[in-house]
Amino acid sequence: MDASEDSTIQLAEGHLPESWSKEDLSVAYSHAMATAIGVSCETPKRDINGCDALFRGRDTATADAAQLSVQLKCTVDGLAPVNGGAELAFRLGRDDYEALRRTPTHPPRLLVVVEVPNPCPTHWVEVLDEKLLMHARAWYATLKGNAPLAEGQQTTTVRIPVAQRFNPTALRANMCSYPG
Repeated sequence: MDASEDSTIQLAEGHLPESWSKEDLSVAYSHAMATAIGVSCETPKRDINGCDALFRGRDTATADAAQLSVQLKCTVDGLAPVNGGAELAFRLGRDDYEALRRTPTHPPRLLVVVEVPNPCPTHWVEVLDEKLLMHARAWYATLKGNAPLAEGQQTTTVRIPVAQRFNPTALRANMCSYPG
C-alpha cells in the first residue's frame, strides 16, 4: 500500500524534533504568502537581528525594492484570546523582543506567529488531488518603538490584534522601499 492510500500517515522513523517541524512549517507558510504577491522569501542561513525570513521585491523605476524582515514563531498550544477576544497573547523571549522593538530599521521588522490546530505534524498538511492544504493560520505584530523590558525580565507577553492576520494583503501592506 502506498502513502496516498493510507488514511493514517505516520511520522517517518527518525523524524525531526517538533521545533524543527514548526520552523519548517512557518517558513513554508511565508513562502506561500510571498508567492501569492509575487515577491521572494529568503531564509537567511543565520538568524541575525531576529530575521527568519526576508521578503523582497524588485527595484522599480522610481524606488528601491520593497522589503520586510520577519521573526517567525509557530505554536501548537493555541494563542490565548485576551481583551474580550480582540487580541491574542503570545510569550516572546527577550532577545527577539529587543530586536523587534528597535527603531528605525530597514527593512521594517514584524513578528509573525503561525498557529497550527493539532500538535501532530501529519495533520498540518493535506494533499488532495486538486490542491495542497496547509492547516495553519498566522497573525502579525509590529513591536517597533515599544518600551524596553525591565532589567532581568527574560520574556514578555505580546498582544496581537485578531484583525492582524498575516495574509498576502498584510504582507504587501507591510513591505516598504528603502526610505532614504
